Amino acid sequence: MNLIVEIGNTNIKLALFEGRELKHLWVGREVDHIWEELKDFKIQNAILSGSGNTDILWWKEIQAEKKLVFTREMLKNIQYEYRTPQSLGTDRLINAWYANLLFQNMDNLVIDTGTCITFTLINNASQLIGGSISPGIALRAHSMHEYTDKLPLIELDKNRAPELIGMDTQASLFSGVILGTQFEIEKRIEAYLSLYPNLNIIMTGGSTQFFENKLNYKIFADYHFTLKGLNEILLTNE
Repeated sequence: MNLIVEIGNTNIKLALFEGRELKHLWVGREVDHIWEELKDFKIQNAILSGSGNTDILWWKEIQAEKKLVFTREMLKNIQYEYRTPQSLGTDRLINAWYANLLFQNMDNLVIDTGTCITFTLINNASQLIGGSISPGIALRAHSMHEYTDKLPLIELDKNRAPELIGMDTQASLFSGVILGTQFEIEKRIEAYLSLYPNLNIIMTGGSTQFFENKLNYKIFADYHFTLKGLNEILLTNE
């Protein structure tokens, strides 16, 4: 089996793949306890990547035939129009590369709704152009609570429909976070489509469930897009 480890700003994800099929997934801030469960599986190959701290002791203990730590040099057939490719987050790099692999000869826009909401554009000539970074929904909710005296920290309930006109403070905050983010995403997509009319749009990340069925655009949604991209890198790099 292939072990995929993605260290994010908020959570750590561990996934086990058989070939290209996702079999097991663990997500949490602390995953040291999962190490005991992993001992029950035969891990043949492993890859570690992340935008957070990747200096984790249990990674050093993993015995695998192939064991990789992700670097930008592993991504073949990509050119960079981005002025500082060395500063690109690993998730943005992996998402762009994987989108370019799956949807070849297309202009691809990957929207990752994680701790931050990132837009990453890679064109039909395999050139990673760039995009944008803005606060994710949890960051927006926390910032309003932490930088004011009286605004509460709201629960981000995916089963709750935001109201355009919030009738109390909780509803107003929820509306501001969810609809404000949704409107931002929609307006950005509209602007991208004015430049790339045949744009293929991919959405991934932990907040995808808040937006995937609310946007007025055709979206390819995959919660595990980055993990699948990392698994593909593991499969294709010797």
